[in-house]
Amino acid sequence: PCPMLALSGTEDANNGPAVMEGWRRFTTGSFQLVTVEGGHFFPKEKREEVLHHVYQLAIQPHLPGDDQQLSTPSPPQAEMSSGAN
Repeated sequence: PCPMLALSGTEDANNGPAVMEGWRRFTTGSFQLVTVEGGHFFPKEKREEVLHHVYQLAIQPHLPGDDQQLSTPSPPQAEMSSGAN
């Protein structure tokens, strides 16, 4: 089973929380829907918050024996960009 994280912007008219909830049927693992303030481009606008949720899922044990990690790494620091992407 593969865990799935679905992220949605509160103001996204095309892919709001109700639409993103539909992804639940594509996994037999855990499913988490996170709603972030913003529109369709919330990942760019709320980068730190998005990275936090992705990181939290990534460090969770998903397979038998994964919970026997010796230590939990620190989250990566987001690079600050001075130019437009």
